[in-house]
Amino acid sequence: MRFAITIACIAVLAGCASAPSWPDPQPDSGQILVHLDGKARQGVRTANNREIVGEYDSAKENTERGANFERVNYGAIEDVVVILHGTRQTSARGPGVRPILAVGNMKFSRQQVAMLPGGTLTLRNDRSSAVTVFGASDDEFFELTVEPKTTGSVTVPRAGVYEVMCEEDESLSCTLYVTEGICWIGPSSESAFFIDVEPGKYTVSVYAPRLPARSFDVTVEAGTRHTATINLSVNDLPKMKR
Repeated sequence: MRFAITIACIAVLAGCASAPSWPDPQPDSGQILVHLDGKARQGVRTANNREIVGEYDSAKENTERGANFERVNYGAIEDVVVILHGTRQTSARGPGVRPILAVGNMKFSRQQVAMLPGGTLTLRNDRSSAVTVFGASDDEFFELTVEPKTTGSVTVPRAGVYEVMCEEDESLSCTLYVTEGICWIGPSSESAFFIDVEPGKYTVSVYAPRLPARSFDVTVEAGTRHTATINLSVNDLPKMKR
């Protein structure tokens, strides 16, 4: 009996620890809360997961790992970018903006990165040989060579969406969002939260790796929180005919 009670207490504590809480909006500003909901294509089952219970928390692990295949877990999409555009936005940034990218032996450390115009993108080369990384948007181009096991940096002056690639390995790719809007980056298991937003009209854009972009307009009022749920899926893409 005592063992059962202990397990129940751990489960309750894990649930409390994982449940996010957000502060109430201030009387002179508003908030925008965007829940990210990953969904597989209609008619396709989601990944099989098992729950791993730790001492203080719990997590889900994909059970379909294999040498050549692993089903996408749409509930844990990494590096989702959420950008808030509006005429009254301030210079405040979201908690997930980290303009750091590592070049590994198999892939970049991240699928998407975001930063302010004129900011510095840091590149860490984990390989045993030098690499040249370049990024291109519709109007701008940058290039940086980083020696093995060292770190370099490059300034990206203009806003835009950059495709970042590696000259030595064409299989490596990453999308860099250089934006003047307020930005949040995180996994689909979390929610994008914008606090102390000045009252006014805004557009919220959501970009998940290799999935259709989503956007919606919102009017922020003082003392209120606007909450929205964005479905991240491939269901809007046209289906191929056989």
